[in-house]
Amino acid sequence: MGLYRCIANSKNFNINPFSVIGDISLKNVWHIGRFAIKKEVSDISLFKKLIICAITPVCQHKDNIAFAECDSKLLRMLKLLGIKTTIIGKSINYLGSETIPISMNYDGLISFYEKNKNLISNDILISKISKINKNYSFV
Repeated sequence: MGLYRCIANSKNFNINPFSVIGDISLKNVWHIGRFAIKKEVSDISLFKKLIICAITPVCQHKDNIAFAECDSKLLRMLKLLGIKTTIIGKSINYLGSETIPISMNYDGLISFYEKNKNLISNDILISKISKINKNYSFV
């Protein structure tokens, strides 16, 4: 229910994420928060590493899904990188940029993850997965 509070009761979006995803099987639900990038960032390798760290938990099971409030510039970049997202609500102007609520499921992330997970050491990924998976299973 943490995700429901983050998005559905937010001052910014009036979305019940469980109503927009339909009747699908879910294992874990993740919330990435405000997903954005600074204008000055031009290091694509660093950018890919940050995305891998953000999506690693989602890519651990085919029935996982993530929700995020995504900057419109970043959303365009995600599409260029082959990451598939679903827009789940109307955009708003937030913190100086157009911000769009999105969902990202395993199928839309796994191709990018498999191509780029080598950018992060296995020790970091394993540590991240074991710490995160302890407390946030979806029931």
